[in-house]
Amino acid sequence: MASLRDNNTGKFCYGSIKRSLWTCILVFLVFSLYPSSGICEDKGTVLTLSRAIEIALQQNTQIKEASYNVKASRARQRSTLFEMFPRIGAEYTYIHLRDEPYANIQMGPVVQKMPTGYTNTSSWDIYVIQPIFTGFALLSKHEIATLGLDMERLRQSQVRLDVVYEVKQAYFNVLLALKALQVRQEEVAALRAHLTDAKNFYREGLIPKNDLLKSKVAYSLSLQRLARARSDLVVAKANLNRVLNRRLDMPVEVQDITSIPPLKEGLPALIKKALRIRPAIMALNKGIKQARLYERLARSPFYPRVSLFGKYQREGSHIFATENKFSNKSNVAIGVTAKWEFFDSGKDLENVKESKYKMMALLQKKKTVEDQIALQVKKAYEDLMVAKANLSTAKNGLSQAKENFRITNEGYKVQINTSTDVLDARSYLTQAEMQYYAALYGYHISLAALYRAVGLMR
Repeated sequence: MASLRDNNTGKFCYGSIKRSLWTCILVFLVFSLYPSSGICEDKGTVLTLSRAIEIALQQNTQIKEASYNVKASRARQRSTLFEMFPRIGAEYTYIHLRDEPYANIQMGPVVQKMPTGYTNTSSWDIYVIQPIFTGFALLSKHEIATLGLDMERLRQSQVRLDVVYEVKQAYFNVLLALKALQVRQEEVAALRAHLTDAKNFYREGLIPKNDLLKSKVAYSLSLQRLARARSDLVVAKANLNRVLNRRLDMPVEVQDITSIPPLKEGLPALIKKALRIRPAIMALNKGIKQARLYERLARSPFYPRVSLFGKYQREGSHIFATENKFSNKSNVAIGVTAKWEFFDSGKDLENVKESKYKMMALLQKKKTVEDQIALQVKKAYEDLMVAKANLSTAKNGLSQAKENFRITNEGYKVQINTSTDVLDARSYLTQAEMQYYAALYGYHISLAALYRAVGLMR
């Protein structure tokens, strides 16, 4: 560490102290504004459902995997496009002959041997090849790759739908676990108070020992259920962190949702919409178009293939072919090549049949998938209707269970009711509270499942 004293005077250098303080402040600001990794999360803040979905869509590993698959498909599509562009290349050849090449020339009665080349020959050329017509093969490949990119994007949309549903499910399970813990804590408090009353009544000889033992057993069991509720909450929060791709032990505080969003559309409209916008259906439509293009690609060998080429070439004795006394050392060629295979023993024809049958198979698969989607939407809709009915019933049951426990507990204090009556009333109240919260958050999960079945990102 640098000294804060001046080397000449030995006094403290206040300029150095000032610079050091400013350096520390700048370092602190940099690390505060730019966290080391991941999304910056304010500890202690309440996590809303919309924020949880936002984090998942940015951080979830399935989302990242789908994004990389889209990028790979886009690269494939660009690759097929570049196949239509010119190809430029170079070629170099070196040849060594054992004997010098010559030609016999008849000059009267004498045959003369005339050299026609070098024993060491170098040649190189630079060429350009531009496809002109490939029987629609290159165009078909590009269109197939473009549809493949569209299909990969649709798969990405399906992954996003699945992740949003998984976030909602995990989020409402955390809320349910929180309410379950709250109910168990209230149960423990109520049974502790009842046990205190039972002990007082037993000391006064108002109740038998058996009633006191029942109260003790009920209180002990409530403590066990409370421990289980705490554990369930820890697991539920860890699962939410997993979906958000965060540390499993990261603290989570979620915002409660008590409102009941209405469903504005009926079942027929939802099924119709699902058959139009579900990524699976849209991907199948793209796949059928792909199958037609594969059939066209399979027919491409039936057509001639034409290419335009240009070439600059050199040939000579030196390594760079700079000298040639036998022929011109450089030349330029421009031409057209055409290739057409007339007969291949029926191989290409069978390839065409294969592509056609695959397209017909996809048409049948589409009908199957449409039926499956309609059934999925119908089941999700019916589950939502059941959850809605259960919520109304559970709400009424909770109100009645609260009043029943209050009356029973008051009756016990004046010895009208027994410990068994109180324990039963508390058990009914606990069940009613658990069923109400299960119905409340179950409704939200059922609604999320319906949106997912339809293909809506809500």
